[in-house]
Amino acid sequence: MKYDWTGISNRERVEVVARFGDTEIIKFWNGRFEIRGGTEAERVKANDWLRQFIAPALLTLRKIG
Repeated sequence: MKYDWTGISNRERVEVVARFGDTEIIKFWNGRFEIRGGTEAERVKANDWLRQFIAPALLTLRKIG
């Protein structure tokens, strides 16, 4: 498993699961997922893709940049 340390606290380990343009789907060590950055259309596309695989309770949307 590869960990990415971009733009967050150095104490949090994360993995970039997928990218949709400038939008990233991030998975945290505790199993929580987050969609970061990009345009609204890219975030919607990432959200639709992610909903196929996980429960909505694990998803956090964060607008950065």
